Amino acid sequence: MRPLLDWRYIIASIPRLIPPFFQVTLTCVVITLMVGTVFGFLLAACKLGKNKVLRHVAYAVTDVIRSMPFLVMLFLLYYGLPKFFPALNALNKMFFLTLGLIIFASCRLSEIMRSAYEAINRNQMEASLCVGLSVPQAMWHVIVPQAFHIALPNMGNLLVGMVLETALGFTIGVYDIMGTAKLINSGEYGAHNLEIYLAAALLYWAISLIIAGITNQLEKLNKSAHAGQQKRGLFRGIGRREGEA
Repeated sequence: MRPLLDWRYIIASIPRLIPPFFQVTLTCVVITLMVGTVFGFLLAACKLGKNKVLRHVAYAVTDVIRSMPFLVMLFLLYYGLPKFFPALNALNKMFFLTLGLIIFASCRLSEIMRSAYEAINRNQMEASLCVGLSVPQAMWHVIVPQAFHIALPNMGNLLVGMVLETALGFTIGVYDIMGTAKLINSGEYGAHNLEIYLAAALLYWAISLIIAGITNQLEKLNKSAHAGQQKRGLFRGIGRREGEA
Protein backbone atom coordinates (compact mmCIF):
# COMPACT_ATOMS: atom_id res chain seq x y z
CA MET A 1 0.00 0.00 0.00
CA ARG A 2 1.36 3.41 -1.02
CA PRO A 3 2.00 5.76 1.98
CA LEU A 4 -0.05 8.94 2.23
CA LEU A 5 3.14 11.02 2.16
CA ASP A 6 6.43 9.92 0.60
CA TRP A 7 9.13 11.90 2.43
CA ARG A 8 11.89 10.38 0.32
CA TYR A 9 10.28 11.78 -2.80
CA ILE A 10 9.99 15.21 -1.13
CA ILE A 11 13.70 15.24 -0.23
CA ALA A 12 14.64 14.02 -3.72
CA SER A 13 12.49 16.73 -5.35
CA ILE A 14 14.09 19.71 -3.58
CA PRO A 15 17.38 19.57 -5.60
CA ARG A 16 15.29 19.63 -8.80
CA LEU A 17 13.68 22.89 -7.68
CA ILE A 18 16.88 24.70 -6.64
CA PRO A 19 18.22 25.52 -10.17
CA PRO A 20 15.03 27.43 -11.13
CA PHE A 21 15.48 29.50 -7.97
CA PHE A 22 18.89 30.77 -9.12
CA GLN A 23 17.94 31.00 -12.80
CA VAL A 24 14.59 32.75 -12.42
CA THR A 25 13.57 33.73 -8.88
CA LEU A 26 16.89 35.18 -7.72
CA THR A 27 17.49 36.91 -11.07
CA CYS A 28 14.08 38.61 -10.97
CA VAL A 29 14.51 39.67 -7.34
CA VAL A 30 18.02 41.12 -7.84
CA ILE A 31 16.97 43.11 -10.93
CA THR A 32 13.86 44.29 -9.09
CA LEU A 33 15.90 45.48 -6.10
CA MET A 34 18.32 47.46 -8.28
CA VAL A 35 15.72 49.10 -10.52
CA GLY A 36 12.92 49.28 -7.95
CA THR A 37 15.13 51.10 -5.45
CA VAL A 38 15.78 53.86 -7.99
CA PHE A 39 12.10 54.33 -8.87
CA GLY A 40 11.08 53.94 -5.22
CA PHE A 41 13.49 56.74 -4.27
CA LEU A 42 12.11 58.97 -7.03
CA LEU A 43 8.54 58.34 -5.89
CA ALA A 44 9.50 59.02 -2.26
CA ALA A 45 11.27 62.24 -3.31
CA CYS A 46 8.11 63.36 -5.13
CA LYS A 47 5.98 62.60 -2.06
CA LEU A 48 8.31 64.56 0.20
CA GLY A 49 8.86 67.40 -2.26
CA LYS A 50 7.14 70.75 -2.38
CA ASN A 51 5.64 70.34 -5.86
CA LYS A 52 1.96 69.58 -5.23
CA VAL A 53 1.34 68.12 -8.69
CA LEU A 54 4.19 65.61 -8.43
CA ARG A 55 3.22 64.80 -4.86
CA HIS A 56 -0.40 64.03 -5.77
CA VAL A 57 0.63 62.00 -8.83
CA ALA A 58 3.10 59.95 -6.76
CA TYR A 59 0.50 59.22 -4.10
CA ALA A 60 -2.14 58.37 -6.73
CA VAL A 61 0.18 55.91 -8.51
CA THR A 62 1.13 54.28 -5.21
CA ASP A 63 -2.49 53.97 -4.07
CA VAL A 64 -3.58 52.37 -7.35
CA ILE A 65 -0.75 49.82 -7.42
CA ARG A 66 -1.02 48.96 -3.72
CA SER A 67 -4.76 48.29 -4.04
CA MET A 68 -4.29 45.92 -6.99
CA PRO A 69 -3.53 42.20 -6.50
CA PHE A 70 -0.16 41.31 -8.02
CA LEU A 71 -1.73 38.57 -10.14
CA VAL A 72 -4.13 41.06 -11.74
CA MET A 73 -1.29 43.48 -12.49
CA LEU A 74 0.79 40.64 -13.96
CA PHE A 75 -2.05 39.66 -16.29
CA LEU A 76 -2.60 43.28 -17.32
CA LEU A 77 1.09 43.61 -18.21
CA TYR A 78 1.36 40.24 -19.95
CA TYR A 79 -1.86 40.39 -21.96
CA GLY A 80 -2.28 44.15 -22.23
CA LEU A 81 1.10 45.62 -23.17
CA PRO A 82 1.61 43.45 -26.31
CA LYS A 83 -1.70 44.71 -27.69
CA PHE A 84 -0.30 48.26 -27.72
CA PHE A 85 3.32 47.27 -28.40
CA PRO A 86 3.33 44.08 -30.54
CA ALA A 87 7.15 43.91 -30.45
CA LEU A 88 6.89 42.86 -26.79
CA ASN A 89 5.55 39.48 -27.90
CA ALA A 90 9.09 38.51 -28.82
CA LEU A 91 10.41 39.12 -25.29
CA ASN A 92 11.00 36.44 -22.70
CA LYS A 93 8.11 35.97 -20.26
CA MET A 94 10.50 36.78 -17.43
CA PHE A 95 10.41 40.37 -18.66
CA PHE A 96 6.75 40.74 -17.69
CA LEU A 97 7.27 39.06 -14.32
CA THR A 98 10.26 41.30 -13.56
CA LEU A 99 8.41 44.41 -14.75
CA GLY A 100 5.48 43.58 -12.49
CA LEU A 101 7.81 43.05 -9.54
CA ILE A 102 9.56 46.37 -10.22
CA ILE A 103 6.23 48.23 -10.20
CA PHE A 104 5.15 46.28 -7.11
CA ALA A 105 8.41 46.99 -5.25
CA SER A 106 8.80 50.63 -6.32
CA CYS A 107 5.51 51.71 -4.77
CA ARG A 108 6.13 49.84 -1.54
CA LEU A 109 9.72 51.01 -1.29
CA SER A 110 8.58 54.60 -1.76
CA GLU A 111 6.29 54.27 1.26
CA ILE A 112 9.03 52.57 3.30
CA MET A 113 11.49 55.36 2.45
CA ARG A 114 8.98 58.14 3.03
CA SER A 115 7.86 56.84 6.43
CA ALA A 116 11.47 56.20 7.53
CA TYR A 117 12.49 59.73 6.56
CA GLU A 118 9.52 61.31 8.31
CA ALA A 119 10.24 59.29 11.47
CA ILE A 120 13.53 61.18 11.93
CA ASN A 121 13.42 64.40 13.94
CA ARG A 122 13.70 67.38 11.59
CA ASN A 123 15.96 69.13 14.06
CA GLN A 124 18.73 66.70 13.13
CA MET A 125 18.99 68.14 9.63
CA GLU A 126 19.05 71.68 11.04
CA ALA A 127 21.72 70.70 13.58
CA SER A 128 23.82 69.10 10.83
CA LEU A 129 23.66 72.24 8.74
CA CYS A 130 24.56 74.37 11.77
CA VAL A 131 27.82 72.46 12.32
CA GLY A 132 28.89 73.08 8.73
CA LEU A 133 27.67 70.05 6.82
CA SER A 134 26.13 70.53 3.41
CA VAL A 135 22.70 69.08 2.64
CA PRO A 136 24.14 66.04 0.75
CA GLN A 137 26.65 65.43 3.57
CA ALA A 138 23.92 65.69 6.21
CA MET A 139 21.72 63.28 4.27
CA TRP A 140 24.52 60.74 3.76
CA HIS A 141 26.12 60.86 7.23
CA VAL A 142 23.16 61.65 9.49
CA ILE A 143 19.75 61.06 7.89
CA VAL A 144 20.32 58.01 5.65
CA PRO A 145 21.91 55.77 8.35
CA GLN A 146 19.01 56.42 10.72
CA ALA A 147 16.41 56.00 7.97
CA PHE A 148 18.03 52.72 6.91
CA HIS A 149 17.83 51.45 10.50
CA ILE A 150 14.12 52.32 10.68
CA ALA A 151 13.32 50.90 7.22
CA LEU A 152 15.32 47.66 7.51
CA PRO A 153 12.56 45.42 9.01
CA ASN A 154 10.04 46.56 6.38
CA MET A 155 12.60 46.09 3.61
CA GLY A 156 13.20 42.53 4.82
CA ASN A 157 9.45 41.86 4.71
CA LEU A 158 9.28 43.34 1.22
CA LEU A 159 12.12 41.11 0.03
CA VAL A 160 10.35 38.02 1.35
CA GLY A 161 7.16 39.20 -0.34
CA MET A 162 8.94 39.60 -3.68
CA VAL A 163 10.35 36.07 -3.50
CA LEU A 164 6.90 34.69 -2.74
CA GLU A 165 5.21 36.76 -5.46
CA THR A 166 7.48 35.20 -8.10
CA ALA A 167 5.49 32.00 -7.53
CA LEU A 168 2.71 33.59 -9.60
CA GLY A 169 5.00 33.63 -12.63
CA PHE A 170 3.89 30.12 -13.55
CA THR A 171 0.47 31.55 -14.49
CA ILE A 172 2.09 33.16 -17.56
CA GLY A 173 4.46 30.28 -18.27
CA VAL A 174 7.55 31.28 -16.28
CA TYR A 175 9.25 28.17 -14.93
CA ASP A 176 10.52 29.29 -11.55
CA ILE A 177 10.22 27.11 -8.44
CA MET A 178 6.44 26.86 -8.65
CA GLY A 179 6.38 26.55 -12.45
CA THR A 180 8.93 23.75 -12.35
CA ALA A 181 6.99 21.97 -9.61
CA LYS A 182 3.85 22.16 -11.75
CA LEU A 183 5.80 20.87 -14.76
CA ILE A 184 7.17 17.91 -12.77
CA ASN A 185 3.70 17.16 -11.43
CA SER A 186 2.19 17.20 -14.93
CA GLY A 187 4.94 14.92 -16.24
CA GLU A 188 4.12 12.35 -13.56
CA TYR A 189 0.35 12.71 -14.09
CA GLY A 190 -0.24 13.97 -10.57
CA ALA A 191 1.07 10.82 -8.90
CA HIS A 192 3.05 12.88 -6.37
CA ASN A 193 1.22 16.20 -6.45
CA LEU A 194 1.20 16.61 -2.66
CA GLU A 195 4.89 15.76 -2.31
CA ILE A 196 6.15 18.05 -5.09
CA TYR A 197 4.17 21.07 -3.86
CA LEU A 198 5.26 20.38 -0.29
CA ALA A 199 8.87 20.34 -1.52
CA ALA A 200 8.28 23.74 -3.14
CA ALA A 201 6.71 25.04 0.09
CA LEU A 202 9.72 23.86 2.11
CA LEU A 203 12.10 25.59 -0.30
CA TYR A 204 10.17 28.88 -0.10
CA TRP A 205 10.12 28.54 3.69
CA ALA A 206 13.90 28.00 3.81
CA ILE A 207 14.52 31.03 1.57
CA SER A 208 12.27 33.20 3.76
CA LEU A 209 14.12 32.06 6.89
CA ILE A 210 17.47 32.93 5.30
CA ILE A 211 16.26 36.42 4.36
CA ALA A 212 14.81 36.93 7.85
CA GLY A 213 18.10 35.79 9.41
CA ILE A 214 20.16 38.16 7.27
CA THR A 215 17.78 41.02 8.09
CA ASN A 216 18.04 40.32 11.82
CA GLN A 217 21.85 40.26 11.65
CA LEU A 218 21.88 43.56 9.76
CA GLU A 219 19.60 45.06 12.41
CA LYS A 220 21.94 43.93 15.19
CA LEU A 221 25.00 45.29 13.38
CA ASN A 222 23.20 48.55 12.73
CA LYS A 223 22.17 48.87 16.39
CA SER A 224 25.69 48.17 17.66
CA ALA A 225 27.17 50.67 15.20
CA HIS A 226 24.59 53.28 16.21
CA ALA A 227 25.27 52.66 19.91
CA GLY A 228 29.01 52.99 19.29
CA GLN A 229 28.51 56.31 17.54
CA GLN A 230 26.40 57.60 20.44
CA LYS A 231 29.07 56.56 22.98
CA ARG A 232 31.84 58.20 20.99
CA GLY A 233 29.76 61.37 20.78
CA LEU A 234 29.10 61.24 24.54
CA PHE A 235 32.80 60.78 25.34
CA ARG A 236 33.72 63.67 23.07
CA GLY A 237 31.19 65.85 24.90
CA ILE A 238 32.61 64.81 28.30
CA GLY A 239 36.14 65.52 27.07
CA ARG A 240 35.13 69.00 25.92
CA ARG A 241 33.48 69.79 29.26
CA GLU A 242 36.53 68.57 31.20
CA GLY A 243 38.83 70.65 28.97
CA GLU A 244 36.69 73.70 29.51
CA ALA A 245 36.79 73.11 33.26
